[in-house]
Amino acid sequence: MAAQVDRDVARENELSHWRGEIDAVDREIVALLNRRTGCVLKLAPLKQGLGRDVRDAGREAVVLDNLRKASTGPLPDESLVKIYQEIMAAMRDLQSRE
Repeated sequence: MAAQVDRDVARENELSHWRGEIDAVDREIVALLNRRTGCVLKLAPLKQGLGRDVRDAGREAVVLDNLRKASTGPLPDESLVKIYQEIMAAMRDLQSRE
């Protein structure tokens, strides 16, 4: 019985550890998304000045291709693409407001 309690405590501690790691990674992701957003907001007036649309399907395809090439897993490419499609949609929305 005591051994089971010890294992459960160890598992709870490990669970807490990995949740803390995930929280730290999430903070890094948010910081990087905000950095990316800052770059995107610099592009909006440049695109407008060149008479270009906010959405550039060719550029988005290049971005997604670059991501697939850069990814070493374990996140599947299809999941990575879905995530980035949402990110790019949010960025287009921001550019449209500028």
